[in-house]
Amino acid sequence: MIKKLKPSRRIILTVSIVIFLILVYTLTRVGFLLTNYSKFSTFSSSDLFSSFISGIRFDLSAIFWVNIIPFVLLNLPGKIFRNRIYEKTIFILIIVVNVITIVLSVSDYGYYAVTERRLSYEVYFMIKDIINILPGLIITHYVLVLVLIAFSTALIISSLLLLKKFDRKIKNTAGFISELVYLVLLVLISVIFIRGGLQLKPLRQANAFPNNNLELGYLTLNTPYTVIRSFFQDTIKEIDKLDQKEAVTILRNLLNNPEEKFINDHYPFLRTFPTDSITQKKNVVIFIMESWSALFCGSITGEKTFTPFFDSLANHSILLTNFFANGQRSIESLVSITVSIPSLFDFSIIGSKAELNRIKGLGTIMKEKGYTTSFHHGARTGSMGFDGFSKLAGFDFYFGMEDLKNLMPDDEDGMWGVCDEPFFVESVNNISNFKEPFCSVIFSLSSHDPFRIPDKRKSEFKQYNNESELQRSVRYSDFSLKKFFEYAQTKSWFKNTIFIITADHTLYNSRIDFKTTFHVPCLIYSPENLSAFKLNKTASHMDLVPTLIDYLHLQTSHSSMGKSIFLNSDGFAVFKFGYEYIILTDKYCLANDLENPVKLYDISTDKDLKNDISKKLPEIATDLNKKLLAYLQTVTYSVAKDKIYSDN
Repeated sequence: MIKKLKPSRRIILTVSIVIFLILVYTLTRVGFLLTNYSKFSTFSSSDLFSSFISGIRFDLSAIFWVNIIPFVLLNLPGKIFRNRIYEKTIFILIIVVNVITIVLSVSDYGYYAVTERRLSYEVYFMIKDIINILPGLIITHYVLVLVLIAFSTALIISSLLLLKKFDRKIKNTAGFISELVYLVLLVLISVIFIRGGLQLKPLRQANAFPNNNLELGYLTLNTPYTVIRSFFQDTIKEIDKLDQKEAVTILRNLLNNPEEKFINDHYPFLRTFPTDSITQKKNVVIFIMESWSALFCGSITGEKTFTPFFDSLANHSILLTNFFANGQRSIESLVSITVSIPSLFDFSIIGSKAELNRIKGLGTIMKEKGYTTSFHHGARTGSMGFDGFSKLAGFDFYFGMEDLKNLMPDDEDGMWGVCDEPFFVESVNNISNFKEPFCSVIFSLSSHDPFRIPDKRKSEFKQYNNESELQRSVRYSDFSLKKFFEYAQTKSWFKNTIFIITADHTLYNSRIDFKTTFHVPCLIYSPENLSAFKLNKTASHMDLVPTLIDYLHLQTSHSSMGKSIFLNSDGFAVFKFGYEYIILTDKYCLANDLENPVKLYDISTDKDLKNDISKKLPEIATDLNKKLLAYLQTVTYSVAKDKIYSDN
């Protein structure tokens, strides 16, 4: 019987394909390393080699995820499936699906440089955006396009040569029983490789980060793996580390506002804001500045500035010097800013099943009080799903690129949409048509790849030609803000408006460490009735909705996952940074990957987060860790169970 179980020609071909693909994945990792070498230049050869070796585990998982169906089809037992035409058809299918993985991998060379994260769920959700900006991407990243074409061509030619060699040298001598046994073995081995081994828990992205270094972890991963994994992570995984009642109690103490009343234990964040004060019927305009890091703002750093107008406005505003984004992508920040839900997941709320959860966004809250609500984004309508989600958040009117009157070619950035100045000026016109009071969110665009400044404005920034494209584009966005305010000042609604200016996230070349990865500017300005001062307490996107509710004295119910900056209590912010969850307070930073001992840092004396003091200060570490776990547990419970908001 054993003698009869000869390996079939097709199982030998399958093994050869797997070995060949391991080589291909290794080469794409080499390309990823070389393209982004500035991120890895400080690591030793042994560190890089270790990442490559560890990466084989993820490569095998991705290879079998991508190819398991073609592999099974190729190895179906029986004479009917030994037909050469059938074999070649399946082999061509294998080539096609693996060329797609090469496209993803090479595309990630440029994407990682911008986001410092591997490509994942964007492939499913942003396909329309990718198609729209494809011509601009090809022009801007033509070198990567040439690499992609060369790599794909080499893969196709090599694959065809491999098949030709098998046709010539290897004949099939296996019978039906042998083919069936090897097919069963193939399926079992495929499952093992997809799981990453026989360990209790399947392989996860977190396994690529055995130490504190994010860059080496992302080098270990491969893009097909992260894209496939994200497809199966649409369901919220609840974090359950504490007794639920204890978690809710800790959370509510963390968010404590003496004026608020929590009203339903099944909805941990649901509370009312009753007040005896008269509601202020002020207009609200929120600017979300694309990719602005706090490092660009001299009013925050005390150093060179790229935002002179923002700084001048900061002198008459509440300037939050320790303010943080909750995510690293625009699609995450919109949810955080308008609905107060943090980006603690491996996918975006926008485009996921959780997008249909019952929420009460800022737009809905303001509409209850008689506000006209609008959302303005200079990209094409539909970009990143902003138009659909803004409606869910309660913003009735949406203005995109197509709504700009008298659009000129020089007004476009050539990739995403409209440059900031013309769009900001047009936003003033649109807002001026609204019945007051109104609440409007304006999302900028220009300080994003391709960082284009309109030809008619280039002379304004000629003196800064020694600066990077991003830095000059930030100057242009700041200039556009100035033009907005100059025009808005001529309108009757201006003095009765509260303005908030913040950013969606930082961008790759302003990220130096943990803090600068999330540290963004934020100011609150009102021409009347607002004292100017610097506020150094820790705050984040989560806090903007409750801050507005507090400042305007809105008698309403809400489920904000943050708290007002005006509370007389310490601030906090929670993030997911790589594979770790972080809670940041005014003095400490605690990191927990939910598997290993926590790490505690004193950010007042250890800005680089090098000295773990969790053993020196165990009580503080325990207290902060409980707060972090309580926050994570209640957030994931609320989102997973659709327990964010209820009218009842």
